Amino acid sequence: MIEVAIRDYLAQKIDPIPVLMEQPKNPPKEYVLLRLADSGLVNKVDAATFFVTVRSSTLYKTAQLRDSVKDALLDAISEDYITSSTLGGESAQTDSANNVYQYELTFNFYYYREET
Repeated sequence: MIEVAIRDYLAQKIDPIPVLMEQPKNPPKEYVLLRLADSGLVNKVDAATFFVTVRSSTLYKTAQLRDSVKDALLDAISEDYITSSTLGGESAQTDSANNVYQYELTFNFYYYREET
């Protein structure tokens, strides 16, 4: 499953920041939420779009984490199964009154599935 492969890859790159696939009830102060938005097949190559939410306790820390996540995911082509990794867009969502700082990123991947 591409979701698990990308989660494991990203978790290794940004350790010790948790990379989650579900919104936790009691979230840590700093984490990355990875959600599969869409998937398909293009010329017999699998494609997947992910929404990536980056959260931290300050706007500065969130921006730093966002940059680390972007760098790691753009470098995912270093993995044998990823043929393309592109940033489709990003937006800031800040609620300074409640100390909620986050960025939403959209990443597109083309990849090969492992033979089962």
